[in-house]
Amino acid sequence: MNQLQTVQTLPETTRDLIMKLAHQAPGLSDLTPEQAQAVAQAFLGEQLKAELGRAVLAERVNLDEETGRFLEDQRSIHTRRAYASALSGFRTWLKVQHLQAAGLTPAQADDYIRELKAEGKDDDTARLRIAALSSFYTFLERRYAEIRNPFRGTKIRPRSSWATAVIPSPKELETIQEKADPLLKAVLAVILETGLRIGALPELRVKADGSFYTLTKGKRFEGFESLSRETRELLASAGLSGSRPFDPEALNGRGGAKDPASRMAASLTTRLVRHCEALKAAGALGAVYSPHDFRHAFAEAHAGEGLVWLRDRLGHASIAVTEHYLKNTLGRNTSGV
Repeated sequence: MNQLQTVQTLPETTRDLIMKLAHQAPGLSDLTPEQAQAVAQAFLGEQLKAELGRAVLAERVNLDEETGRFLEDQRSIHTRRAYASALSGFRTWLKVQHLQAAGLTPAQADDYIRELKAEGKDDDTARLRIAALSSFYTFLERRYAEIRNPFRGTKIRPRSSWATAVIPSPKELETIQEKADPLLKAVLAVILETGLRIGALPELRVKADGSFYTLTKGKRFEGFESLSRETRELLASAGLSGSRPFDPEALNGRGGAKDPASRMAASLTTRLVRHCEALKAAGALGAVYSPHDFRHAFAEAHAGEGLVWLRDRLGHASIAVTEHYLKNTLGRNTSGV
């Protein structure tokens, strides 16, 4: 049986795939039958093997189920929403391009990034979407030996941009704290004393001597200094538990049944921003500050302690991250830090 007869015995979908690949080969009509056969053997042998491999893998990977598993692994409700949005846009693009997620190549990943730029997405938005997709493919890599992350090492990844922090002045900090209700006073005292993210507060555990630990971005974080007596008194004045002050279940059920820690952090964020909005409307503040701006205020106040000191307390992964943070977010010269 010759090669053509063999092809005719294949399933219809496979024959269609072979014909599609053959049409992509340029100049076949100019070849002699012998040359065409040689090209077909080489072309179909390698290209068909690769294409069929991707097709088989795509059949094995249930993208809906894998997306659901990936999103369920994200502890933060905000991260889940951001990742879900990035994956939704990406899957729409795959459908339009007639591509399979499981077989995406680095060149095709670059095409997607180009399209994001063509849509006018700013660098931060594009970078965050690509980071979400890269995390998703890393997740798939752990589940399927044949899958490789096509966004790893892409050549045109958008550059990271750092917005200069807007930090409340000492006078503004005093006003914000003075006018805050007891709960917000306690929140502000903890952040300004420890530099913790607001997302770490719902899991904050405080021991009798003021030492503490919590979870931040899914990782355990041990405090380096104990909470001051003044801060612990503010916690008590707000009627908060001495051992777990921002427990979502204890604070009037604000946490809800699903993801209570993230919901509690979102509730505290909204409360703090609204407080600052009211003060700004009254002319007492020059800007509306977010919880992260108070974390910046902590870093600014302690920048002279050195990179290692700040890295440990801010929970950065490396000295390099802290150095970039000081240079770009706080606008500081780190040569002497």
